[in-house]
Amino acid sequence: MLGTDVHFYNDEDGQQSFHSFVAQYQRTKAWRIEDHGSFIHVVSQLPGRHIEIYANKFSEDEKGVSDIEAVFRERHITPSVIVHRGHSPYVDNTIAKNPARRSAGLSRQLWGVHAVGCGPQSSP
Repeated sequence: MLGTDVHFYNDEDGQQSFHSFVAQYQRTKAWRIEDHGSFIHVVSQLPGRHIEIYANKFSEDEKGVSDIEAVFRERHITPSVIVHRGHSPYVDNTIAKNPARRSAGLSRQLWGVHAVGCGPQSSP
């Protein structure tokens, strides 16, 4: 399984990015979207491709992030990829949740060049 953990933040960019993210998966029957209240779970419907994406809904309390972490623990999932969807002030929050064995993907990041350098330095 290819698991992905996508982080959205509660600012204008995070809210717009979240809605755009959901819309791209709603346009095709190749993906199923499950709404879990504080986060969504997107699952590939194509045969031979087991891809799961967990994305928190933007909120002040980051409940979606903790709820996703609980699902990962319960299902013994270690996502292969973590994606940051937000402005640079939040990059450190995303990277802090990035175990060394995950790849870091920074999307639409103003200072992404600097942030990308942070992830690999903390990985073995």
